[in-house]
Amino acid sequence: MPPDSRGSAQGISHLERRATNQARAGSAAEDRGMDLDRRASARESLALPIVLADGSLATTRNLSADGLFFTAPAGQQVDKWIRVEFSVASAGLKFTATGEVVRIERGELEDGVALRLHSQALSALD
Repeated sequence: MPPDSRGSAQGISHLERRATNQARAGSAAEDRGMDLDRRASARESLALPIVLADGSLATTRNLSADGLFFTAPAGQQVDKWIRVEFSVASAGLKFTATGEVVRIERGELEDGVALRLHSQALSALD
């Protein structure tokens, strides 16, 4: 093999080894239960007051097209399915959604709740 070709072949081989090692590292992280970001849509940080179906207040931390994370006072009862609502008065819109609780992060002062949204609606404010 000519020197230039051999150098290229070694470069490709090096890149293949590197990709394989990175893939193995990702698999090892999964095996250890590390949370790799596999979201279907991007999250946006957004702190808005929301009203839960029972009338209690919470605050969004972030949301995406598929999910919502909010915080509420610690120790509050959290059902498996939750209906949330918030308004954006400046836009004249109200957002309502029903979501499945996929994670609860219990804290001393507040709890974090992750929802996977299954139905959502955007409507004009009354």
